[in-house]
Amino acid sequence: MIRDWQSSLRVKSKAKKLKPSPDLPLYLHVDTQPARTIRARLRFGVALTPQRRHLYRKSETPNCPHCVGKVGTTTHVLLDCHRYRPQRIIASDSLRTLSPVPIQLTLDLLLGVAPPEAAYLSARRRTRVHEDCLTITGSYLQAINKIDFL
Repeated sequence: MIRDWQSSLRVKSKAKKLKPSPDLPLYLHVDTQPARTIRARLRFGVALTPQRRHLYRKSETPNCPHCVGKVGTTTHVLLDCHRYRPQRIIASDSLRTLSPVPIQLTLDLLLGVAPPEAAYLSARRRTRVHEDCLTITGSYLQAINKIDFL
C-alpha cells in the first residue's frame, strides 16, 4: 500500500514529502490539540499569515507588519520574522541538543516532516527523535500563535 501511495501519479510530490505513507501523520498522535490545529493549518496552507490575511481581504498589504518590505509568507513568519526570534532561538537550541543527532529548525520540520538528520538511526530511535522534534516545534508554534494568530 505504501509503495502504491509513493508511486501514484495523482499524489503531488509536496504531499508525498509531508505525508510519506497513507497512515495518519505522527503529529496527530504527538501534538496537543492547539499545536495539532496550528500545524494542520500550516500544512494545508491556510494559516493566517499576513500574506493569507491579505488574500482574504483582512489586511491592505501582504507584507509582514514587523519587517519592512518583507512579504509575510509562512516561511518568513516561521523562520525569519524578527518578532518571533526569541521563541525561534529556544526551539533551535532545543533541537540542536537532541541526542544522538543535532536537528536543524526547518519549515519541513515545523510542518511535521521527520528530520532527515535522523535517517540513519534505527526505526524505533528515528520515531523517538521525530516525536521529540514534534514536541519542540509544537511548543514553538503555540508560543508564536499566542503573539499573533496563525
